[in-house]
Amino acid sequence: MGKDVQSLRAEIRVLNARITELEKYGYEKDALIRHLQNQLSQGLRRQYGQRADRVDPNQLLLDICQKLKEGLPTEPDDDPEPPDSSPKKPERKKGHGRRSIPPELERRREVHDLSPEQQRCLSCGRQMRCIGEECCCKYEFIPARLVVVEHIQKKYACLCLESTVHTAAKPSSPIEKGLAMPSLLSYFAVSKYLDHLPLHRMEGIMARYGIRYPRSTMWEQLRACGELLEPLYDAAIKEVLASRILATDDTPVKVLDRERTKARTGYVWTYVGDEEHPLIVYDYTPSRARAGPETFLEDYGGHLQADALPQYDELFNPERHKLIWELGCWSHSRRYYVNAQETSPTLAVIAIAYIKALYDVEKAAAHRELRGDALVDWRRQHSVPVLDKFYLWLQEQRRATLPKEPITTAINYTLSNWTALCRYIEDGEFVLDNNRSERALRGIAVGRCNWLFFGSDRGGRTAAILLTLLKSAQRNDLNPFDYLTDVLTRIADHPHSQVADLLPHCWEPASEGANAVATAA
Repeated sequence: MGKDVQSLRAEIRVLNARITELEKYGYEKDALIRHLQNQLSQGLRRQYGQRADRVDPNQLLLDICQKLKEGLPTEPDDDPEPPDSSPKKPERKKGHGRRSIPPELERRREVHDLSPEQQRCLSCGRQMRCIGEECCCKYEFIPARLVVVEHIQKKYACLCLESTVHTAAKPSSPIEKGLAMPSLLSYFAVSKYLDHLPLHRMEGIMARYGIRYPRSTMWEQLRACGELLEPLYDAAIKEVLASRILATDDTPVKVLDRERTKARTGYVWTYVGDEEHPLIVYDYTPSRARAGPETFLEDYGGHLQADALPQYDELFNPERHKLIWELGCWSHSRRYYVNAQETSPTLAVIAIAYIKALYDVEKAAAHRELRGDALVDWRRQHSVPVLDKFYLWLQEQRRATLPKEPITTAINYTLSNWTALCRYIEDGEFVLDNNRSERALRGIAVGRCNWLFFGSDRGGRTAAILLTLLKSAQRNDLNPFDYLTDVLTRIADHPHSQVADLLPHCWEPASEGANAVATAA
């Protein structure tokens, strides 16, 4: 006899359970495949593709983008000019053509004249008169050159032979018994940390100038400069920690370790001060442990804009002796959705469109030159409605997406940092993203492709000190070479209590005599 009805029903239940199990396994496998495909795509993009967080412009024509644009402010058109019947000359496009030569550059006149025979008229033979001149300016490059400065110290003694010998003093040197004057030391620092030249290339450059200057000597002198400038570096840290708004980020660097068979990873952190404290301070740590930023920001109280690293979490603990408020980065949040386009293109583009709408509000405010309370009112009027819609959309999509998908990671990141991301609405001095600190680290990313690694932790510390002064000089529109040369010339004799006067935003050049010595060097 065949199986009874109860046995068949039991088998059907087992088969249904098996089918459900297989379907669940299939969903998990598909999610894993999409996750691995996304990782592969991101790896290939980092290795070979463009680095900018861009999306297909055709995708931005989705209905959601058009709906978001409705109700958003637009940039006002310029006031129309009154009608004019006179013919108008065609407008010349901006940004094209030869730029004017800077007036501060040194100029040398070379006069080209006719010969005496050519100055006589061919018709009547009389001497012609000069009626004007034409001027054509061109650039000439004069290569750098090394000059040996001989410091002669006069000695005096009395003929009575009873008095002591008196010797004239010579100027202080940053490195006693060193051959390099401040200008050469500044050249080494600017070339390595701003122009990203490794020391072995600089050794070759010195050889072309006719001297043998080993790279080991260059490094020892840069290290000595770092030690000499440490009081000024400490003053820069104190100044930047007085900022009401501080932006920070980090980037990895390879560091040689004699006790290991391969290089380990250290980290360079940047701290960008606000407009009242216009300095950029760098800090080196041997690892990415949270002790690095916690130690640096131990006495800081204010607003910290970062990219939600776990290393910053303890800083936002309300039980700290000084309270720090977290400011989120919309650019970093947007990056998660850009990376999720391979697996969830529609949802990723919709999220990017929402974030773009927030940036459009800021762009319109900048066009109207809104500041302070006016900017806060503008954001409440135009940005808050977009944020409210975006938040509801994120909540809805989180319930509909699978846990391990890249789009779910992006949504969770945005929602978990929602309060910090929306805090910029509260103050007109706050900004949407942390891009200014990422820009401050761009030089490190370019440099490590050339000099490859730090030779030691001491090398990382030296780089942090010199980068702080050079990058801060650039932020304050100073010539980094001139600034560092002057500081190295003066710091040995400068009062320690007034060392902050040598910071880039407070710095004033020395007297003409001191500048002449620095120029001659």
